[in-house]
Amino acid sequence: MGKKVKDYYDIEYGYFLAKKIKSVYSEFNDNQFISLIRPTIEQLEFNDRQELLANALKASIPLNYSETIGIFKKILGPELNGSLGMFTEGYWLWPIGKFVELFGGENMKSVHPLVKN
Repeated sequence: MGKKVKDYYDIEYGYFLAKKIKSVYSEFNDNQFISLIRPTIEQLEFNDRQELLANALKASIPLNYSETIGIFKKILGPELNGSLGMFTEGYWLWPIGKFVELFGGENMKSVHPLVKN
């Protein structure tokens, strides 16, 4: 039986993401990030893992939304051509997308007046 999608987002993924962020933002509190996800990530289902990771990112990066997005942009790498490789090369971006979903709305209202709750 193959690996479930949720299992790509485990503690090893947490270390992987922390290393990527730390490489472009040396003040990233990677120890706090790992300590926030370690106790429960393995017991959670896919959506809850994404939310846990997004919340841990928010708690571990003491910057405002636009500064945090700037950090994420630095770790993105080259744009994928079409949908080929979307999961095999881009799977690791899903928690960043969840971060934008959870915390972007409150910031988008100030950027664009037509965005409503």
